[in-house]
Amino acid sequence: MRSATAFKLDIPLLHYEILGNAHAEADLILFEPKKGLQRRTNSIFESVGVSTKCNWYQILRRAIHDLSDAESSLKSKTAKETFGECANPSSKVLHTLEMELLDHMAKRHVQMLNPELRQKAIELYEKDEIYHMFDELHEEGCQIHSICIMFIAIAISSGMQSGKLNMDINQIHYNEFLEYLRSYLGGTNAVGDKVHSAQFAGTQVVFFIARVIVVGSIVNLVGTVLFPPFLPFVSAGLFCVGVALFVAAFIYRPSREISCQATLLIVFQQFLLATSKMDLPVS
Repeated sequence: MRSATAFKLDIPLLHYEILGNAHAEADLILFEPKKGLQRRTNSIFESVGVSTKCNWYQILRRAIHDLSDAESSLKSKTAKETFGECANPSSKVLHTLEMELLDHMAKRHVQMLNPELRQKAIELYEKDEIYHMFDELHEEGCQIHSICIMFIAIAISSGMQSGKLNMDINQIHYNEFLEYLRSYLGGTNAVGDKVHSAQFAGTQVVFFIARVIVVGSIVNLVGTVLFPPFLPFVSAGLFCVGVALFVAAFIYRPSREISCQATLLIVFQQFLLATSKMDLPVS
């Protein structure tokens, strides 16, 4: 998982003497000064040191926003306010955010599936034995149906690619899939192909320009109504601030499109590792 994440962040682990040291590799992935996950996710103000650098809580919230263009169900908080959650490896708050991010990814993934594969995955998921395999997640109250369907679809694809399932999706029968799924969950199949990469548009600069334009329009409107004689000075001041922020956006740009993919990779692979604890009832 660390190798895949480092590759996504363009951090060459092979060039460092820490290769093989799990804690040192994780530290490098998170805090590498130019390409680390924290650096790529930081806002402009966090990058220049005006605000405290982001933590895992904020990284997850920003990944949710970048992936779905919607705000997380959990409210925005500062790094200081969420330090305790990030220091707790069993934090339910962080688990909720991770599942929320995974759910957004799964919904997009399921929508992009071949219609026949999507229908087969839904059909198999609705079978009692397979459905109850996810009972632990169901009991948490999470909206995880999309995640489960995505997982089943990945298992089907893996079986077809390895030649252990019929290449004709419509000819894959329940008992045949059940037998394959047991071996899949048992770890007898390679996990390298389980992670499906996705491309996300880098729209941060576009949104930033839009915000500057909106703010500029508001200031000009207020200036016209309240301070007509000072409008040229207000516009000039806004222009200087806007240019300065625009330059800063490029100098300290956080590469959020890359950090979003890396965050997804971490959360998704954590989920895949957790499937090793899942089991099907013995028939």
